Amino acid sequence: MSNLQQLHMSNANLSGPIPHQLANLSNLLNLDLSRNSFEGSIPFSLGDFTSLTYLNLSQNLLGGFISKSFGNCSSLVHLDLSQNRFSSPLPSFAGCSSLTNLSLAHNSLSGSMPDFTQCTSLKYLDPSSNLLSGNMPNKVCQHSNLEYLDVGHNSFNGSIPDLTQCTSLKYLDLSRNLLSGIMLVGVGQHSNLGHLDVSHNSLNGNIPNFIGYPSLSFLDLSSNRFFGNVPNSLGHLSNMEYLDFSSNFLEGVISEVHFLNLTKLRHLDLSFNYLSLNLNFHGRIPFQLSK
Repeated sequence: MSNLQQLHMSNANLSGPIPHQLANLSNLLNLDLSRNSFEGSIPFSLGDFTSLTYLNLSQNLLGGFISKSFGNCSSLVHLDLSQNRFSSPLPSFAGCSSLTNLSLAHNSLSGSMPDFTQCTSLKYLDPSSNLLSGNMPNKVCQHSNLEYLDVGHNSFNGSIPDLTQCTSLKYLDLSRNLLSGIMLVGVGQHSNLGHLDVSHNSLNGNIPNFIGYPSLSFLDLSSNRFFGNVPNSLGHLSNMEYLDFSSNFLEGVISEVHFLNLTKLRHLDLSFNYLSLNLNFHGRIPFQLSK
């Protein structure tokens, strides 16, 4: 079986440690052991698979350290270690220059977050629902190819990093952290961004204008400390479907101008603020909310 290139054993009711004998499959390209009950640590020998492009070990009972030997996997494109019991600091995956998809969600990874500067091809990065802390490194958001970033449900603090160079970003979730300070957005820099969630932090200041975000369809700023008026430019986000500004300190009047072009809106929550409504749609409400 030394010439085997693909091994898919997902959801096969397997348990125990991952066999070290896999190291004998030196020509392996794709390995999927997800949705089993493998336990123990990842064999160090997996780092010797220099031709491996796809590795999925998600939804197991694996724990301990994530081996730094993954840095030898220069051909690795997709790595999914999500929904396990890893509790180590997050490695930098240095040497994984071909890596485009990295999912580490739902573990107990701790410590600070590396900047992944050597993962120059990274498009999808998800270390959400861990125990990561400290400031988010600015260099994480300097990956020009990055399309999906989810760091929600951690303990990151400090301010939101500079996102102006993430021009390809389509999905950004910073929710349920300890982020603070004023939220700045790069005008005209994120024409592809469709999903933005910064809820359940301690962000303050005025709500940004979001001018130049024509693709934005999901916007959740709830449970922060935003104050001031809701900008009229909100009404120009014509692709908006989900909008939640609840549990802030917003004030002023909400008028029909705020909903001018929101014909796709299905979810709206402005509760627990200091807002007043003065709506005059002249008999025609431009959107239909879901029940």
